[in-house]
Amino acid sequence: MEDLTAAPSAEPAYLSRLALHSIPFGVTLPANGFYKSPIIEQRLNLVLHLIRASDKISLIQAPEGHGKSVFLDELERRFGEDIRCCRIKGSRSLNLQTFSTAALNALGVDSRAPDVLADPQHSLKQHLTRIRQLGITSVLMVDDIEQLAEPVMQILTVWLGWQHEGQYLLQAVMACQERVKFSDRLQERLQALDLPLLVQDELSDYLMCRLQASGYSGELPFNQQQLKRFYRLSSGHPTKLNQLAHQQLLGHGKAMSLRLPQLPRLPGLNFKLPFNSRWLWSIPVLVALTGLLANQQKINSWLQQGMSDEPMAEVEIISADDLQTVIVDEPELPQADVLERETFLQLLSELDEQVESPAVNVESAELDLIDELPAAAPAESESELEAAEIETAELSMVDATEADVEPVPAVTTPVRASDKIHQQDWILRQRGTSYTFQLMGSWELDEVDAFIEKYELKGDVAVFASIRNDRIWYALIYGVYPGRQQAMTANTNWPAPLNTVPTWLRRIDSVQEQIKTRGPQS
Repeated sequence: MEDLTAAPSAEPAYLSRLALHSIPFGVTLPANGFYKSPIIEQRLNLVLHLIRASDKISLIQAPEGHGKSVFLDELERRFGEDIRCCRIKGSRSLNLQTFSTAALNALGVDSRAPDVLADPQHSLKQHLTRIRQLGITSVLMVDDIEQLAEPVMQILTVWLGWQHEGQYLLQAVMACQERVKFSDRLQERLQALDLPLLVQDELSDYLMCRLQASGYSGELPFNQQQLKRFYRLSSGHPTKLNQLAHQQLLGHGKAMSLRLPQLPRLPGLNFKLPFNSRWLWSIPVLVALTGLLANQQKINSWLQQGMSDEPMAEVEIISADDLQTVIVDEPELPQADVLERETFLQLLSELDEQVESPAVNVESAELDLIDELPAAAPAESESELEAAEIETAELSMVDATEADVEPVPAVTTPVRASDKIHQQDWILRQRGTSYTFQLMGSWELDEVDAFIEKYELKGDVAVFASIRNDRIWYALIYGVYPGRQQAMTANTNWPAPLNTVPTWLRRIDSVQEQIKTRGPQS
């Protein structure tokens, strides 16, 4: 069994063979090598939404090797100018002074200034208050938070509790392998998220993403049988999958071989083959080929003798001059048939004479026809004729107008999925102490419509809009529950695939406040 925990070698031989500039499946992720599956992309958007539009603390909980660190790396790359980030790697050796100095420097505070040295916590709080007033959100990202020492954890809890005018001064995104105990006040702000394993259909895309990030431009160097083996041994675990792919490219992958049954050994006989036993199957083939070559002349004589015993038919070749024209005599017809044929030929000749006869004078025929028509009755008066002509002209104009007018097709505006659900006025009428789940948010209303249609949302579903970064942000909420526990119980009973969507549990009054203070018409 291969050691799946062993680190890849420094310079594998397949780098030059595949024209790679870096190790694709090593510990360090290549640039642009982060695989964004649909579920991971949804997790990233949700965390960004929680940072910008709520006071929730995102807690990424997953076992080792599921990609928590690379998830935080990708999240940090997506931060804009409105977010200032401090990244901390959790460790037992991290003391309080080192933690405070790193946070001060990352968030824009000179840790060597005299006033900062005198009271670093007060200086940090003042700085966070100033940049908060400028619309900048400060985020503390902590990886492996369960590794922090108790004094560092206590000071972190104090920092996350700082507020100014009802708003928290510091946001946080934390990652851990095991559940961490926080204070009750901090526990209410946590929003737990998981990082699911890769499914089998995503393996080829994931491996190709890593290879292309290392400079690869060909087809996937793994066949379907190898991909199935990767998934069977790794169960979609990214770290194990990387090591399996690395071992396969090194040539250490599991290969299929033909195992021959071991022959029984005779006592006192110790004979060793001078070559590898896997080539034993070629010995009968070589013996057969040798026999055919040795008896080739005899086999050829047998074939020639068999062919000579059969007489060959002689084919007489006739030249073109010797060919004669063969005339087939017509059978003699009875007398009745002869008379019938003559009558038929006579009718054909008469028909030809009629066709060749001169054409009839059309003009004379028309004059004769006019003479035979009865004379028309005289008009009663000229005024009556003029009135009849005017009436006929008006009727023809009306008919022409009616014929030219085509029916105008009715213009139908397609109904959006978001128009079929509740709107902001319905949200404002709800009880403020109730709870709801925010399922998603987007800059585009079309994405909200697609989400509603995909999960077939009905009932207590509503969409509302708010202004963020001078743009309209659309958010979708689902369900209205009288208490927090009732909401959590209902969430566990949602049907698939809605039960796989990451959610944000909110009080209705917080949504109403967001509509009133940051709505497009506020």
